[in-house]
Amino acid sequence: MLRSLVKPLARAGQDEPPSSPPRHTLSRLFSYLRPYRLRMLVTLGIYVVCVTLTQLYPFIDRKLIDEHIAVGNPDGFLPLLFLAVVMHAVNWGGVYVRLHLIQRISWNILVDLRQQLFRHVAGLSFKFHENEPVGKTMTRFIGDANTLNDFLTNQVANVVNDVMSGLIVIVLMFAINPTLTLIALCMLPVLTAIGLYMRPRLYEGWERVRENMTRFNIFLAENIAGMRVIQAFVRENVNLGQFQAANQRVVTEWMKVIGLQSWFSPLVEITRSTALVIVLFIAANRLGVGGEVLTVGTLVAFTAYINNLWAPISTLTNMYVVLQATLASADKVFQLLDTQPTVTDAPNAVALPPIKGEIVFDHVYFGYDESRNALEDVSLRIAPGQLVALVGQTGSGKTTLASLVCRFYDVTGGRITVDGYDVRAVTQQSLRSQIGVVLQEPFIFSDTIANNIRYGRPDATIEEVIAAAKQANCHDFIMRLSDGYETVAHERGSQFSVGQRQLLSIARAILADPRVIVLDEATSAVDTETERLIQDAFEKLMAAEDSPHGRRTAIVIAHRLSTIRKADQIVVLKHGRIVEVGNHQTLVNKPGGYYAALVRAQATGH
Repeated sequence: MLRSLVKPLARAGQDEPPSSPPRHTLSRLFSYLRPYRLRMLVTLGIYVVCVTLTQLYPFIDRKLIDEHIAVGNPDGFLPLLFLAVVMHAVNWGGVYVRLHLIQRISWNILVDLRQQLFRHVAGLSFKFHENEPVGKTMTRFIGDANTLNDFLTNQVANVVNDVMSGLIVIVLMFAINPTLTLIALCMLPVLTAIGLYMRPRLYEGWERVRENMTRFNIFLAENIAGMRVIQAFVRENVNLGQFQAANQRVVTEWMKVIGLQSWFSPLVEITRSTALVIVLFIAANRLGVGGEVLTVGTLVAFTAYINNLWAPISTLTNMYVVLQATLASADKVFQLLDTQPTVTDAPNAVALPPIKGEIVFDHVYFGYDESRNALEDVSLRIAPGQLVALVGQTGSGKTTLASLVCRFYDVTGGRITVDGYDVRAVTQQSLRSQIGVVLQEPFIFSDTIANNIRYGRPDATIEEVIAAAKQANCHDFIMRLSDGYETVAHERGSQFSVGQRQLLSIARAILADPRVIVLDEATSAVDTETERLIQDAFEKLMAAEDSPHGRRTAIVIAHRLSTIRKADQIVVLKHGRIVEVGNHQTLVNKPGGYYAALVRAQATGH
């Protein structure tokens, strides 16, 4: 809501921390499992039980065929068959329980990760939010968070399942016939070498996919938000072409990764088929292996185990792709989490007590970057209850000056005090909670009108909300809505006019009851009647009739000079410096005055 108060910066993006080594990234990623380690261990235990039962089926089949069916021996047949049925039933029950548990853990981790991201992003300074595209940040919350969550739960469980499955199969194969097992496993070193060769290439491929997805999301978010401008300038076809190009880049990089991945499946299938052909060749020729003739049961079991062994091998080889995608996403998420706010509370910061509203700029310097200063040697005292107007051309420093009062940025020289307290020596929460901000383009959330008004005081009663709305002159139009105060605003309050959103914003400020008001004056884009309502609402906001300290201190960023004639002080800025200070009458009559020239230029439209 407050970002438009701050001077827009070049969207070059902030410097991101370098990527961490994969081992460190994975270690940090697995820390999200720590709160659920007991449940995860139980879930993995169920996976182990299920996979053990599954791999015992061919072993039991071998015994049923060789010891009972092939020799016509009924003794012990039914108990063995009953055991197989019980194992199937236990396995099915285990599958049901493990799916339920893994999904519950999955959702818990996803909620934890997104809450951590939101808490961190909400604590980052205005510099980050001005520089970082919304679409890029949203990618971390949605696509990257989902990738990490899937890896920590489903993929980790699948790895445990496949590793245990492979180990159990190999043990059972050796128990049946060691020589034939070694023959069947002869192709595994080849697969391992190919996997190691492909690993870095897959990582680079997934990194390119993530970068292009981020660019695509940025483009999409900006175009949806700016659709009115697109339509106004008849840019639909041009932007559609840009959308198709961005979309195609994502598809192209994605297909490159899929092309790399597609090498694995045929190679796994070739090795599986080769092993199976060798085993069948030996069986077909009835050759003795290890001094024994292959029985039908052994052949059936070995055929099943070869298939059972290569299935997890195929999955594990594909895990290279999953792992590289996960590492790429984890790097992006952790880079965001490692981004530090540029404005922080001092270690010994104190809570700012209730203030009267005196603000002092003491030789203040500030620059958005090192190349030049936006403010230079600004000194100014605003007494409690004063209405001070900041005047000047675009780029003169008006918005910057107001932003520093709220400590959205830190001064680079000098200091700013509120009631004698340096703003850097008090907590940001205690400072900003006593400063109300009314923007030129107020932000209305997709919530009820009542909740939008009580945004600064969530515990306010509906009676207090209505009283604030009446003071802000917006009660009448609210009552004309279908559900009154329970009407849900569309995104950014799009169903309301600029003037109505401004009145709702003033009602929000009235209810929050701050001691200092920062107003980005917004009457230039409304009709005469709405302007009168806004001016009247602002007068009531300034009055603070119920406060023992009297009128609130107000800083107004003036766009229409005709609206600030009653200001106690008019501060005229030029190129980041104060060039004139005084009331309207004094400044407008000042010979050769800069303010007087501005008034004449605005009156004549020049």
